[in-house]
Amino acid sequence: MRYLLSVFMVLPFMVFSQDYINQRYDRQRILMPNVGSGCYNLDPNDKIYRIGTLFDFNDDTLHMMALDTMRQGQPLKYYTIFNASQICNKEGKLVAYFNGQELWDRYGNKILLEQYYSVEENSYPSRYDINASIILPFPGRDSTYVLVSTDDHRFDNISGVTLAEDFSAVVFKERHDGRLQILNGIPTLHKAKYCFDGVITANRHANGRDWWLVAPERRGKTFHVFLLDPQGIRYHHSQLIEAIIFYGSYCPVFSPDGQWYTRTEIDHTGQQWRTIDKIQLFHFDRCSGLFSEPSEIVFPVSDTAGVVQVLFDAKSQYYYIMRTKEIYQGNIQSEITLENLIKLGSVNFNLPDANLWSVIAQGFLAPDGKIYTFDGRNSFRSSIIHHPSEEALACGFEYAGLVKPSCTGFSFGNMPDFNLGPLDGSPCDTLGLDNTASVTGEIVKKSTPELYPNPVGNKLYGRWEEAWTNRSVTVYDFSGKKVWHGKAAILQSGLDISHLSAGVYFVIIQGVKVMKVVKM
Repeated sequence: MRYLLSVFMVLPFMVFSQDYINQRYDRQRILMPNVGSGCYNLDPNDKIYRIGTLFDFNDDTLHMMALDTMRQGQPLKYYTIFNASQICNKEGKLVAYFNGQELWDRYGNKILLEQYYSVEENSYPSRYDINASIILPFPGRDSTYVLVSTDDHRFDNISGVTLAEDFSAVVFKERHDGRLQILNGIPTLHKAKYCFDGVITANRHANGRDWWLVAPERRGKTFHVFLLDPQGIRYHHSQLIEAIIFYGSYCPVFSPDGQWYTRTEIDHTGQQWRTIDKIQLFHFDRCSGLFSEPSEIVFPVSDTAGVVQVLFDAKSQYYYIMRTKEIYQGNIQSEITLENLIKLGSVNFNLPDANLWSVIAQGFLAPDGKIYTFDGRNSFRSSIIHHPSEEALACGFEYAGLVKPSCTGFSFGNMPDFNLGPLDGSPCDTLGLDNTASVTGEIVKKSTPELYPNPVGNKLYGRWEEAWTNRSVTVYDFSGKKVWHGKAAILQSGLDISHLSAGVYFVIIQGVKVMKVVKM
């Protein structure tokens, strides 16, 4: 009897742990035209005007289907201006689609979320923010999800529009019939001055179950970090870094292994179409929720019309920079510099589309392992990177090679990598969860940075490649407060930390790694 009892005690944990990995939350995506305007068909003889495209990867290949048609006097399903977050259930069927105002189920039924209504503006201002909401599975609660979106919009004198100064959340459930049921709302999470573009992004915690949610402060140096765990969502900490975080990022993402975070910015020179494109790559520690100082790439002045996104391949080795008229590849194992980038292709102005031609803009890494990039404007064509884990031209970039049944914008759903499991060997890997075969480990550098002794008394030493000697190093305490910043070379001769209190500290080498030390 004791043996049988122990079996029944173990089984619930096994079922519980399986809720976090190898799920299919991103197998379907609804891509809608921005402002719901649609496009005239490429074939002038085709008089049926279709709206929206469903991308379905449930059998590991792409299938596309038009969602709706323009019908006189009937409202458009899944209407979006810019904000559009979505999620599937763990079987791969679309559960919910949020446009900043309404929460839709997969049958086209909608629930008006009055929580996001602004009396001052007499509207739902979150509809106009880009990547301003996200939907995540509620850890430990079957068929239950948490929607987080911008809220409390106030006028910003610099940009001349209203921008979010808070987040709020809605917890909802998928019923057995596929309809949605609102469980409760959380009216405020944390007050701060948030961005207009690329407002919030999520990444799996190192324990393989919980979620970090990251929202930079606009035109500043602060990351605001939230945590979603079985107790719910809450503000966790803020982190002040040395660099100014790029503000104008349409679609920032984390790499599939969760270790890199991307942002972009376009500096306008005052001359039409003449811009300076800039990208940032931050190393992120999935255990502490802390960022390193960024590595940056700055392109010379050009008329490419601007950088819009950086995406990684499934192995998190190669990153792709979409610059509207051009696309580049970089290797994260090499030094992050402009000189190390490889140009893969550019726009063909002779290939017609709804907007005269297709540009190379925002996109996503799909479950089939390919990267799909879209125009950003409402268009029919999309470009594809067929083998993004291959170097240079072997990656198989195909310009405008995919024609959709209807034109779309960039309502990709703001989906994180749902298949990312626990970080093996991390001090936060405490739940006993297993990684799936699809989860790739950390890319091993030419040498591994080392701190010693650990635990440490009064003096901390570091050992790493000579090339990293001039990189900056920052030390944070467990709450995220910065306690020291300087050059890596100082740690090679020994850093005096005798004045620090006993406890856990995080040492971040710029663009390389986050390491934990214990001060005795």
